[in-house]
Amino acid sequence: MQSPSILTEVPVDLLKVYVDTNVFHYLAIGPFPKREHSKTALTELIRAVQTDAIICVTSIIALAEEYDKRKGRAFIKREMDKGNIDWTSSGVRVSDSSIADPLDSRTLYRAVRVIRQGLRNSMIRLEDPLDWPTALIDLLCRRSNLHWPDALHLAIALDRRCDYIITNDKEFYDEVVARFTSTGSDLHRPVSQILESVYGLTEERLQRPLIEPLLLRDPSTATTLSSLGGGPPAPTQ
Repeated sequence: MQSPSILTEVPVDLLKVYVDTNVFHYLAIGPFPKREHSKTALTELIRAVQTDAIICVTSIIALAEEYDKRKGRAFIKREMDKGNIDWTSSGVRVSDSSIADPLDSRTLYRAVRVIRQGLRNSMIRLEDPLDWPTALIDLLCRRSNLHWPDALHLAIALDRRCDYIITNDKEFYDEVVARFTSTGSDLHRPVSQILESVYGLTEERLQRPLIEPLLLRDPSTATTLSSLGGGPPAPTQ
């Protein structure tokens, strides 16, 4: 049986916002996306953190996914420089896998260093569960169409009592909306039962929505984040 994951730190009234891997990348590694709506939303998120209106968190899952992406980019760049990659209609293809050696340790360490420095220099807190949220992960995987990494992000955000989860993945966003916030959503009750029995959440904390998804590219996201920061509404483009 999963042990309770009750927070031990002093409770605070600040809202907590979870960012998934793509938003973590923009905030910690950069650069910002080209879409103006997204830039404005990220600017409002940073301002809300700087004014102590919210806490921005992510998990080790984001760091792991970012690391894998950086390894993939480094591999493709190296093989392109060697002339060992062909462009196809569906992407890229390694011409000769026998000469595609693993990445060297210096390249791998560089990927780790970039992510570590990005996290340290950003306003994002790394906040992982005290206990692995097995029950939540199992439920989300059985009762939704979320991909495994997305289910992990959402389970950890729920475990850490996050009020909002921000993504730039519309498929992820749409699934959370459909399962948690839309009329007839079917995950509120079973997730609430887990949060009550395993995590000890009160009835007040279990009201709808358990967590509110925000889509970075949606113009309304900047306005929502601006209101959290206590500032004037962010202009829409």
